[in-house]
Amino acid sequence: MGKLKGAKVSPIKANPWNVPGQSLYERLINVVMDRLLFPFSVLMMLFGVFVTDLVYWWSSSVPNPIFSGILLLVGLVICLLFMLKAIRTADVIKKGLRGERAVGQFLEGLRAEGAQVFHDIQAENFNLDHVVIHESGIYVIETKTMSKNTKGRSELHYDGSQVTAFGKPLSRDPVEQVKAASYWLKELLKESTGKDLPVRGVVLFPGWYVQSRVNRPSVWVLNPKAFPTYLKNEATKIRTEEVFMASFHLSKYIRSL
Repeated sequence: MGKLKGAKVSPIKANPWNVPGQSLYERLINVVMDRLLFPFSVLMMLFGVFVTDLVYWWSSSVPNPIFSGILLLVGLVICLLFMLKAIRTADVIKKGLRGERAVGQFLEGLRAEGAQVFHDIQAENFNLDHVVIHESGIYVIETKTMSKNTKGRSELHYDGSQVTAFGKPLSRDPVEQVKAASYWLKELLKESTGKDLPVRGVVLFPGWYVQSRVNRPSVWVLNPKAFPTYLKNEATKIRTEEVFMASFHLSKYIRSL
């Protein structure tokens, strides 16, 4: 059976690359749609039932607004709890989204130095915020956007294994997180290219001063502004053609999703 007359297909044959923070943006949309708009719609429906019964009662008709009023109050409490939780979740996502976009725009400036830059790469049940492929190596970058105190110095401490703020380790260990992401990318490129390319994890904290207690840690923990200097101080580890080869294979993986 031939194709239906008038059938249309998209002119885009391959999926475009993600923009910085795309996964967080999609999460934000889901939170707004599922946890804010849906409870609000239910609340409005219950309010409509209550108003209808109230009108009937006021006009001395049979329906009584007591039951619908109780139903409205119960629905109001439940929906408000859902909506307040959704608002808090949305605020956290928006903060992370702003951080990823700011860092992503900053990393785009590295293209002038011959680097290849990718954003929001989907992996196995997680995502890589950014990947920079440079002659000094391949960098998997995790962006952590944390609120700061209005007073005092916003300072983080890094001992080579964990990051602490105000003397306490961060609740979610970004160092181990980026190590796992780096290993995943290293294995992906090794399987695709047949080469064991150097991959390093980097955690960037926008707006924070990071004090490191080790000279050459396996994972860099930095303020984004320090990252280009670290790149310049690194020796060349992969050739220019390998930069483009790794970029080609990573791009091929992204477009296959």
